[in-house]
Amino acid sequence: VKITQGTEALPSLAFIADSDTGIYQNASADNSIAFSTAGVRAGFFDDSQDFYVTNQVFVKDAAYDAIEWDGNFSVPTKNALVDFLSDVAGGDGSSWTSRTSTADNSWRSITYGNGLFVAVSFTGSGDRVTTSPDGINWTSRTPATENDWRGVTYGNGLFVAVADSGTGDRVMTSPDGINWTIRTSPADNDWLSVTYGSGLFVAISSTGSSDRVMTSPDGINWTIRTSAEDLSWRSVTYGNGLFVATASTVSSTSVMTSPDGINWTSRTSAATNGWFVVTYGSGLFVATSNTGTGNRVMTSPDGITWTSRTSAADNKWIGLTYGNGLFVAVATDGSSNRVMTSPDGLIWTIRTSAVDNGWVGVTYGNGMFVAVSNTGTGDRIMTSGKTEFNEVSTDNILQGNLEVRNDLLVIGDVKSSRVEAGIGVFYTSLSVDGDITQTSAFTSSLGSLAAGNTTGQGQKEAVAFEMLPKDSCGGAIDVHGPLLQ
Repeated sequence: VKITQGTEALPSLAFIADSDTGIYQNASADNSIAFSTAGVRAGFFDDSQDFYVTNQVFVKDAAYDAIEWDGNFSVPTKNALVDFLSDVAGGDGSSWTSRTSTADNSWRSITYGNGLFVAVSFTGSGDRVTTSPDGINWTSRTPATENDWRGVTYGNGLFVAVADSGTGDRVMTSPDGINWTIRTSPADNDWLSVTYGSGLFVAISSTGSSDRVMTSPDGINWTIRTSAEDLSWRSVTYGNGLFVATASTVSSTSVMTSPDGINWTSRTSAATNGWFVVTYGSGLFVATSNTGTGNRVMTSPDGITWTSRTSAADNKWIGLTYGNGLFVAVATDGSSNRVMTSPDGLIWTIRTSAVDNGWVGVTYGNGMFVAVSNTGTGDRIMTSGKTEFNEVSTDNILQGNLEVRNDLLVIGDVKSSRVEAGIGVFYTSLSVDGDITQTSAFTSSLGSLAAGNTTGQGQKEAVAFEMLPKDSCGGAIDVHGPLLQ
């Protein structure tokens, strides 16, 4: 999905409306743009063929706050529509929503894999794991044992979690995030972070004597490795053929790297801060800190040479991830500013957190950023990205909402039902040649779309959209979208 100006990128099947009257684009085979206030020519699709939503383009020509959707969709478009809405409302990290956590545990780490978000905690009774397929609805899971689980990752079809408590059992694994099995840890160190890369799981520890790294090819059998230094290693990531770990110890060498997870080398950090977390994305390693003045971010293209960057605020940045072309960091302190984002890792912008909890972990998956907290009451999860969609079997209904935030569309409140011919009060007749005739007055400042596939074979089901403005928007709306091809 891209945001663009004008109509140069419009596909052949589109909804177009201006602030005063409904303007409808004819569906043409050659992608030419033709407008009519009388109606729109509709294509059709066969019940047996798939309808794919591709090349979506949203065009924003005027400032507005939000719009609400009320759409009718034929049955074959339902699944494609959900995918379409998910893409359009992909997380941008700028707007966050509180979600209900399954328990007020001290959630410490979160990951995404195999269609599931998995978070682990170092407190709780029989519920130190929580999972969600969408980042919104969460379910408590029983851990293999009630250790203090500090880190979790996904790789090679397996979730792996590590702990800083327990005796010989500080690793647990799960193929599905639900059923967990204890694995033998080679040392009872405080294992705080784990990652996967190049066919290897690597975990790092804040305690131990020259043994603060352990590796496993399968998440089950683990081997101790010699760390570059005995620092308080807090985070490890993998990118560009390199494992990189950072330490919270205030030291000039609070970074270590390894090409294989076995042999580690100390690296000089950009500043003697406590570097709590590191991630990799878009060709860049990025680390954030809980100490320092204006320099709580550092970056490196190779994991070896590091450069200080200006942090958006001097908060304790404990969680960090990369997804959807964006670095997102979360903090345990600050006043309504516990999130900062950056498209390049260099320039950072403060974002308002959903609530001022102690945000300690964040990940990206399924079109959303999801963060977890170790404080708060019933709200220790927040998300940024697509909203929830409830599917109701009767009449093929989809429900959610749509908002415009920072020039991006965040979609929900979509009502969907089968359409055989026409769209109720706006269009009531459908001719054999595919023209929809407007037989009642057009009463809204926005119009409707009827679209289908390009085969034009037979009179089947029309797809129709009807978009109504929110009262607060009035005539300020000038929107082109959604565009389907």
